[in-house]
Amino acid sequence: MNNTTEKQKTPSSIRLIGIYSIYYLGFIFWNTFNPSFSLTVQRLGLGFTIYLLLSALLLFLCAIGLWFMKKWALYAYAGLLVINQIVGLILGRWNIGSLLIPAIFAYIGYRNFSKMS
Repeated sequence: MNNTTEKQKTPSSIRLIGIYSIYYLGFIFWNTFNPSFSLTVQRLGLGFTIYLLLSALLLFLCAIGLWFMKKWALYAYAGLLVINQIVGLILGRWNIGSLLIPAIFAYIGYRNFSKMS
């Protein structure tokens, strides 16, 4: 009898979410401190800038958790998705694109939910 445990392989769709999240984090940091983008940030205020940076960092942590197939990461991602939609609506910056990609990622995560620990 073989007593070795097989490590669950991360599905490629979950890896794609992780890679996208790293790209998105870099994009947010670059644009937040980019002088041409800073006019938009100044118009929305320092509070929004801090929120944007914290949101990007939380997304990154969720991506790491998803990469390691953790259920908490999917719950946190879903919560972040809802909060981001509410903030977008309040600020008048909501559009269908702000919901579409995160909703697809959440769907992919829930499709792999049974494989997560």
